[in-house]
Amino acid sequence: MVRLRQVSFACAFATGLVLCTVAASEVAIRLAARVWRRADCATRPCGSIVIDPTTLATRGDPGWPEHDARGFRNARALTRSDVVTLGDSHTYGVHVQSDQAWPAQLRRRLNVTTYNMAVPATGPVQARDLLAQALHLHPHLVIFGFYFGNDLVDDFEAVRKRHRLSDFTRSDTVALIESAERNLAIEAEIGTRSPFVGSVDGTDSMAASATSSFRRLKEWLGDHSRLYGFLRSLRDRLASGPKPAGTVVARYEDAVAGLTDSQMPKVSAFSDGVWKTILTAPYRLVTLDQSDMRIHIGLTITEREIATMHDSVVASGAKFLVVLLPTKEFVFQDRIHDADARPGFGELVQAESEATRLLVAFFQANRIDFVDPSLALRTSAAQPYFEDVDGHPNAVGHAIIATAIADHLSAAR
Repeated sequence: MVRLRQVSFACAFATGLVLCTVAASEVAIRLAARVWRRADCATRPCGSIVIDPTTLATRGDPGWPEHDARGFRNARALTRSDVVTLGDSHTYGVHVQSDQAWPAQLRRRLNVTTYNMAVPATGPVQARDLLAQALHLHPHLVIFGFYFGNDLVDDFEAVRKRHRLSDFTRSDTVALIESAERNLAIEAEIGTRSPFVGSVDGTDSMAASATSSFRRLKEWLGDHSRLYGFLRSLRDRLASGPKPAGTVVARYEDAVAGLTDSQMPKVSAFSDGVWKTILTAPYRLVTLDQSDMRIHIGLTITEREIATMHDSVVASGAKFLVVLLPTKEFVFQDRIHDADARPGFGELVQAESEATRLLVAFFQANRIDFVDPSLALRTSAAQPYFEDVDGHPNAVGHAIIATAIADHLSAAR
């Protein structure tokens, strides 16, 4: 009995010591995060974006590396700028250095100050949220980068989650849209087509439940424990080995070899000896299919939001320009000679062509200036996109976009 009490006391003492150490570490890390910006970012759920849970407005994260005090990807937070750019990750410059993104390359070509206010995973709705802040910089020109690959669905989701669909269509159409969402939410449909998203097959409900419970615990710790955040950040820095599927890799061959069985039906590899990449047509097609009323209303929302941005910018005395940023698949179309053998490819090109036609017609009718660099991207000698499944332009692609904008502005003078 004495032995049992001694063991119990030792266990209780060790447990208390561990808990006190954890608590002290948590307090110490929280104090460090208050006074050190990098410690703050390294110990909390940190990304390049922050979403306000009340308004659902999206902005940049000041704690993210390469971001300025306002949370945008600039060396410093300017008080004035000749040019301000808005858009998503294709304007932000995901997977390229900040000075390789097209806003920075445009700055060097025009020899003017530019301020990049692009925020990944956003559309025109969120860009308009940031417009007043952009105009505070007194720009001569505001450029919005519209990306065909997801901006229509981003606008639909932003408006639906803010319960504003009735501002853009009739109540009976809203009812049909909500019914479609209950049947199969468009985010879920995109997820089933995405090569970046995994799934639990459901064959072992106990294992799936355990996985779900473990995931919820990790999410809770990530939201509430800075110590957990520090350990997670340390793990990520020390991790070695091959990059996970879906990340940018150096070689096409590595990307193809890294494809999983679940990804194979969602992608198609392409190489003509000069250009080579992995195409994701089924995924992109969902976001451009105008036969889906949600994408159709997304186009209506996009047109109205861009027109509102245009009117506000012009009223401030500045000029407004839209850059039409194509999907990687659209840029590769002239090199694809077996489109019928690639699921969704022909349909995607057709859908993107139609969306381009509709937007261009709207811009022309409303005297909204725009530039379309897709032809320059398609006819480039060097490949303007990465060799894996990633759909963002590489440094070459960003240079082509910057040149197209600079040439358009020069011709307009």
